[in-house]
Formats: sequence, C-alpha cells, structure tokens
Amino acid sequence: MRNQYSPDSRIVINCVNCRNKLRVPLDKGKISVTCPVCRREFRYNPNSIIDTLRQIVLSIVSLVSKSRRNLLIFIAAALILVAVLFFMLFGSDRQNMDKSNEQGIEAYNSIQTLYNMPAPHSQL
Repeated sequence: MRNQYSPDSRIVINCVNCRNKLRVPLDKGKISVTCPVCRREFRYNPNSIIDTLRQIVLSIVSLVSKSRRNLLIFIAAALILVAVLFFMLFGSDRQNMDKSNEQGIEAYNSIQTLYNMPAPHSQL
C-alpha cells in the first residue's frame, strides 16, 4: 500500500541550520528530518509547542533576512506592539494613581486642619 498524502496532511517547516523550506507529514508524530541541502538532522514534533514556536521564530528570521524593508516593517510592528502593551498595562494605573494622589492630599489637608485647631478648653 502506497502512502498518499493530501496537501492538508503535510506542513512546510524550516531547517534549523540553513532555514531551507522542507515539507514534512503531519500525521507521523515525532519524526527525524534530514535537510537535503545542509544534511543536518533534527527532530520535529508537530504536536509540540516548543517546536512550533521554534518554527515561528525561524520563519520570522528568514522573512526578515530577505530584505531591509521586511526588517524595518518587523521593527515598526514590534515597537507598536510594545507601545500598545505598555499603555494597556500602565496607562490606566496612572489615572488611578492621580485619583488616589488627590484623595491622599485631601486626607493630609484634613489631618493638618485637625492638628492646627486649638484644643477645646474645659471649663471647671
């Protein structure tokens, strides 16, 4: 019986050494892959999160290394993402900090007025 793969049962990955594109089967599980260009042998598991993240990084590196324009686009997108995350995390705290600062100033002023008030004299 011959193995017939449909286009959906294969995935394109990058070699970890030379970043050459390789087609590997998805339904075989953990496999040992040998790159035909550099002859580097490595293991690939399509069900592993670490292998998937490694392939994403390799894809980004190969895309960025193709041209300077791709590098500039990647850097701009990364800076925008960092700025958005920064303002999402710390932007709302600044508003809350301003409110708490105003409340702290009001509390401080009320304590100061209490201390500056003359003590009531008791009449005997």
